[in-house]
Amino acid sequence: MRTNTPFRLFCAVHLIAVTALATPSFASPDDHPGSGSGNPADPTFKAQLTDTSQSGALSTVKLESKPRRSQLEAELKLPVPNSVLHLVDRATAQSALLTLTFARGGTDYAECHFDFKGFKGKRKQGAAVAGYRIDIKDYRGHVHERHGVCDTDLATPGVQPGIPAVQTGDSVTVSSDTNNLVFLHGTL
Repeated sequence: MRTNTPFRLFCAVHLIAVTALATPSFASPDDHPGSGSGNPADPTFKAQLTDTSQSGALSTVKLESKPRRSQLEAELKLPVPNSVLHLVDRATAQSALLTLTFARGGTDYAECHFDFKGFKGKRKQGAAVAGYRIDIKDYRGHVHERHGVCDTDLATPGVQPGIPAVQTGDSVTVSSDTNNLVFLHGTL
């Protein structure tokens, strides 16, 4: 039986609407409780990031674990122009390097970089909202980076691509290279 196009479109829109979804990776399914597919004991982590700099930024992070797949999706929205983050115009916002950092016990262990997604707002009025996204999937050890990139081990030279392995109590921050400011904070 063939599924009609509006239903498939609804499902695709529903999946895109998730603000931020991430999944930690584990060495094996036996490393955590709930190793069966769809088991309610699979860990879920959530963080509402707080804007500590009056930048007007909006972002949420949710991490969810499944035995054979992991996924990290994060979305960030920033008003432009933005004097706090030194995003003076659309060009500056488009070229800004925005970083999502994971830390445990005060030590950064993983870092992900957002890709610029686009603007919403009227060009004539000058004000807009810049969108940024991270969308990385790991299915059975095959990493697919659709938007953004993550380094899951900052202690090792070079980039180790993948999804950060998080634990309850880990902190998450977002920073900008335009003024080296950490402007969003949250705890998983």
